Amino acid sequence: MDGPNCGIKTVRMSAHIIHEVVSLIYCVIFYNNGLFYFVYF
Repeated sequence: MDGPNCGIKTVRMSAHIIHEVVSLIYCVIFYNNGLFYFVYF
């Protein structure tokens, strides 16, 4: 459990979660603006 791998996994997991949240927010905003398909990849 100790070592750099644990820290790297935590950072990557956090980055993934942040990316998901940001993507969701952008999808909602652009969907409301009628530009959903530009964001949905």
